[in-house]
Amino acid sequence: MVAQATSVCGAVVGLSAPVAVTVTAPVVVTKPSLTASLATLPDFGSAASGAASLSKSFTLSGANLTGPVTVTPAAGFEIRVGVQAFACCAIQLTPVDGAVNATVDVRFVPTAAQAYAASLAVTGPGVPALAVAVSGTGIAPVYPASVSSVAVTAVAPTTATAGGTVDADGGSAVTARGVVWSRTANPTLTATKTTDGAGPGNFASALTGLLPGTAYFVRAYATNAAGTAYGDELTFTTTTIPLAAEPTASATLTASAVTSNSLQLTVAGGNGAKRLILAHLTTAVDAAPVDATTYAADPAFGAGAQIGTGNYVVYSGTGTGVTVTGLRAGNTYTFAVFEYNDNDTPFAENYRTAAPGTLAQATAAASAALLLEENFAYPAGALLTNNDWTAHSGSGTNAVGVVAPGLSYAGYGASGIGNAAALVASGEDVSRGFAPVAPRTPVYASYLVNMASATTAGDYYFHLGPAPLGTTFRSRVFVRRNAATGKVQFGISGSAAATYGTTDYDLNTTYLLVVKYSFDETGNLSQLFVNPPAGAEPAAADVSAAEAATTSPTNIGTVALRQGANSPNLVVDGLRVGTSYQVVRGSSACTAPVIKAPVVPVATAQAGLNGASVAFAATATGAPVLTYSITTNGTTTAITSPYVFPVGTTVVTATATNDCGTTSLPFSVTVQSPTVVSVLHQNADYLPNDDTVRPNLDLVNNGPAAIPYKELTVRYWLTPEDFAPILTSVDYAQLGTSDVKMRYVPLAQPVQGAFGYVEYSFTSPNSLPAGGRSGQIRSRIYKQTRTRFDQTDDYSYTTSRTYAPNDHLTVYRNGVLIGGAEPAPVAPVTSLQVLSQTQTTVLSTQTISTYVQLRNVGNQPVPYQDLAVRYWFTPESAAALKSSVDYAVLGSSNVKVTFGTSGTETYAEIRFAPALGSLMPRSTTGNVQYRIYKDDRSFFNQANDFSFLPFSRQFAANDHLSVYQQGHLVYGQEPAGAAGASAAMSRGPQAAAADAPAGAQAVRSYPNPFTGSTTLAFALAQGAAYQLDVYDGTGRLVQHLAAGQAGAGELIRTEWQATGLAPGLYLARLTTGGTVQNLKLIKQ
Repeated sequence: MVAQATSVCGAVVGLSAPVAVTVTAPVVVTKPSLTASLATLPDFGSAASGAASLSKSFTLSGANLTGPVTVTPAAGFEIRVGVQAFACCAIQLTPVDGAVNATVDVRFVPTAAQAYAASLAVTGPGVPALAVAVSGTGIAPVYPASVSSVAVTAVAPTTATAGGTVDADGGSAVTARGVVWSRTANPTLTATKTTDGAGPGNFASALTGLLPGTAYFVRAYATNAAGTAYGDELTFTTTTIPLAAEPTASATLTASAVTSNSLQLTVAGGNGAKRLILAHLTTAVDAAPVDATTYAADPAFGAGAQIGTGNYVVYSGTGTGVTVTGLRAGNTYTFAVFEYNDNDTPFAENYRTAAPGTLAQATAAASAALLLEENFAYPAGALLTNNDWTAHSGSGTNAVGVVAPGLSYAGYGASGIGNAAALVASGEDVSRGFAPVAPRTPVYASYLVNMASATTAGDYYFHLGPAPLGTTFRSRVFVRRNAATGKVQFGISGSAAATYGTTDYDLNTTYLLVVKYSFDETGNLSQLFVNPPAGAEPAAADVSAAEAATTSPTNIGTVALRQGANSPNLVVDGLRVGTSYQVVRGSSACTAPVIKAPVVPVATAQAGLNGASVAFAATATGAPVLTYSITTNGTTTAITSPYVFPVGTTVVTATATNDCGTTSLPFSVTVQSPTVVSVLHQNADYLPNDDTVRPNLDLVNNGPAAIPYKELTVRYWLTPEDFAPILTSVDYAQLGTSDVKMRYVPLAQPVQGAFGYVEYSFTSPNSLPAGGRSGQIRSRIYKQTRTRFDQTDDYSYTTSRTYAPNDHLTVYRNGVLIGGAEPAPVAPVTSLQVLSQTQTTVLSTQTISTYVQLRNVGNQPVPYQDLAVRYWFTPESAAALKSSVDYAVLGSSNVKVTFGTSGTETYAEIRFAPALGSLMPRSTTGNVQYRIYKDDRSFFNQANDFSFLPFSRQFAANDHLSVYQQGHLVYGQEPAGAAGASAAMSRGPQAAAADAPAGAQAVRSYPNPFTGSTTLAFALAQGAAYQLDVYDGTGRLVQHLAAGQAGAGELIRTEWQATGLAPGLYLARLTTGGTVQNLKLIKQ
């Protein structure tokens, strides 16, 4: 302590002795506090009884507390602090230094379906109790519905019946129920489904659109507010549809009426009831249809079903032609036709995939056409974007506008018209579209350009592109300033760096530029011509740039003006885009031709022509090439004048083409039947399929003069459908029964609905009077054997029970047609088929007993002496072979069976006596019953026999019997060891193509049908690479079985383990070089 003393004498400061001082602090009494952040939590809404809602929170803050704080939840609510579990009991919060700071989470857990409104109690020592209000609504709990699946019934190839039972709705209404199914396990609503009502109870579901012989998984489902529940999963396999008989002969294809975007395909030959045609762009068709598969066809290329990659179905049906559309001009397309039968039943399709008829055909080059002409005939200052152009980059920045005046160039057709477009600096790029041009048709663009300045770096200001444009720019035209001369040079590129020419051009001078862009799948070429002549296209461009196929666009349909970073200052005018040099460079406006149709007088049908030969000629302006075509039943055919038109009115389309475009105009040609004499015809037979045709006739003379009967003949056209001789009878004739004669005349070439005709001639000395009638002539046509006719396909057949005009009966006067219309000729088809019926039920037997029928399914007669049928078998011993013909409809003495060998194979050959004449169209040999045995009566093992067909009570097609016409194999196939007619000549379903480079032996399997596994084997006549794959009935690849290199004659064997795969039809496909062979496999 410091002490200080003061007197009148002054002050003295010094330290005193220590003095103790005690200070007592005052006592401060603090009050505890506790607060909650919320007095009321937001309503928890609805929650199912027994379930918990999402949590909501509030915070507690306390100070100066002397003991724990207790939080007690209300009934139906649970609480927690931090990461503790929610609980319905009270929680105590222990203060730290008298303070509490905690977040309390609350959730709603109702125990009953009722409304809840209560408070959470918060208490602590020395503080007022707090209450936090909580509320919510408890609702009855909702569970997934209980649903069970019922057994699948009524299983058919493409349909089945399933269903289920909703046993309980789970506390919420079932809003949808049904079944789901797929070919993989555990199907859900994302798979195929049915919707079969709502609510509880039983329901049935119809499954449609299934594939035959296919395993499916199915289960019932029910949907309520809790979601979708599924019943137990069931499996079932649809039944198979038996395949129709496979055709044995392939058809051929020819093309006609070829235009730049379409062509007509005509099918000839083949013996399937239907055919499917595939088309492929550029390269050959490299896939085949799969049996038991129905494909959607569309004649617009690319719109039908796709088999493999790029092979589109353009036709499938019974017709013999189709017009394929949607083709690219100047491109080559390949086509393949596959004959098939399907018994008019989906999924019964049996396609002949061996040696299909193929065709490669190029479409015509595109007609020269002007696609766009832009002369910028807009007011000066107008923006191109307001006049059919679109800004595709830098919109609004230095917008491209119109300036005056336009540009001129002597001898250029688009010179001095309108104004011009100005490119002045970096900024907006604009483009304009035109009709897109496909690959293989070059695109030309011509324009005038005048440059005020350019940079030495150079830049492109003009380009082409596809439609839509995107960022694919092609044929880009560059300009740069030559620093040494101060002049400019032009350059061009496809999509890469520019190639510049070496010629210098003056600034402020107008030049004519022509750009040419050629492109296809092999590459593309950009060419630039500067001031080219108006005549023919120069052989060489001033500058060119070639690029690889990867840069070729799918089309060119846009032209663009560009203002880049190093943009020149220039104006452009007189822009033309077209498909020929002459169109864009021409010195005058290009005009498409204008056609004037001819007026063709009505013609009268002539004998032997099925119509009349009519001359015609249209005229057209513009020095075009004129062509003509007709369309019949959707088939377009090119014709020339004169042309034989059928009876009736035919619409002919005249097409005129020049460098400026193509124009078409239709006109009509009418041919009338001669009506000098007409025939009234009554069908006196009420059954079209019995053994007698009963035509009753009455001739009417419509002419002005009488006609001697002796000068008249009448023809009734029909198809006999048999080998038996045709007999005729006149039962009554008003002009004299004995004065009417009848005879059957076969045709050398088939016509529509007839293989021949019955000719009526007259011996009466009288005449058919002018305006008069002959009166009734009642007649019959029948066969010596009394076998049946099928009159429904006969040209002259009608169902009229009264006398009525029938112009399908023709009348002649001294050989000249004077009444009726002759049937049209049809393409001749020679097609044979053999059927067999095995009579023995055991494989090991002393006698091979086989019945055989040979059918002519074509429309041409075939001489019996030209025919031979071979049954291939293994003798099993050296004992002498014997044969016996027990019965033949043709007569046992007219059928001979001999034996021979070809290579290592043995056969029995059936031949017919020449005296039988010819096997007529749509007829059979009838049953030939023969036996093969050995002189020592030893046993055969038929299991080894190539031609053996398992025991059957019905005749069935057997392509392991081979048929020969004049020594050439025309049906079936030979065994691998045969060395006679080559297996490559086979028309059976497993034959290799005749031009197969690898000469593959047909792939075989054993056993087939099989259960767990089968062995596939083949050998190649020449060494080649091979690949063996297995596909299922839908065409899906199941397994790559084997691949490698096989030597000539090397036997390749591969086992296919099919365990776990569904029973049904599979296809083994052997690919060797350009040859594809297919083999059907049946897994049981």
